[in-house]
Amino acid sequence: MSLGPSHAADFNVVYELTFSDNVVWMARIPLAHAYFQPETSASCAATLKNLKKHRSISVPEVLDTNANQTPRMRSMRHMS
Repeated sequence: MSLGPSHAADFNVVYELTFSDNVVWMARIPLAHAYFQPETSASCAATLKNLKKHRSISVPEVLDTNANQTPRMRSMRHMS
């Protein structure tokens, strides 16, 4: 696995993860100063899953989400 460039915005940093079989995942991690309620992350993940299941538009597949409350990693989402 290789870690590609990171892209930061106001609230998140996004890392590109490339695996040996050329599968690419994007991991979005909130910055330390950004605070989101755990429900916000869960709602966003559920919305993406629902859109993927019921609509013909292209949306990322949510592979995992974690809304724990540790200061450095409150929410993480892996998308392919």
